[in-house]
Amino acid sequence: MGEVLARYPKGRMSQGSGDLLDVFDVSQGWEDGRKLMSTLRANPAGWTDGSRVDTMTFKSGISQYGFERDWLKKWEKGEEVELRFKVPGKTLTMVGPLTKPKITSNRDNWIEFEISCIGKCTAE
Repeated sequence: MGEVLARYPKGRMSQGSGDLLDVFDVSQGWEDGRKLMSTLRANPAGWTDGSRVDTMTFKSGISQYGFERDWLKKWEKGEEVELRFKVPGKTLTMVGPLTKPKITSNRDNWIEFEISCIGKCTAE
């Protein structure tokens, strides 16, 4: 008998007490801002830490009932949100304001909404 194949489950995203049902694409990115430092004698001579930026971006479908959450109002108010991205073995929690909202629709697809959250991400 051959090797047993591993199952690769899908991640889930939540805000508040429940999972977001209309979200279909999530990405979490970390930018540590590290860069090389050079001197006149050595190129590079070493490295330094820079400004850290954490970004969680997600896409959501908009059904006939409208947005699953009032993301645009939260964005307009500059309200901080707490989002959780659940993957096997980890829950990534992002806290910060929303930025870069975008709505897309074309003749071949549904209406999709994209927005990012910038702030601090912790992994539990």
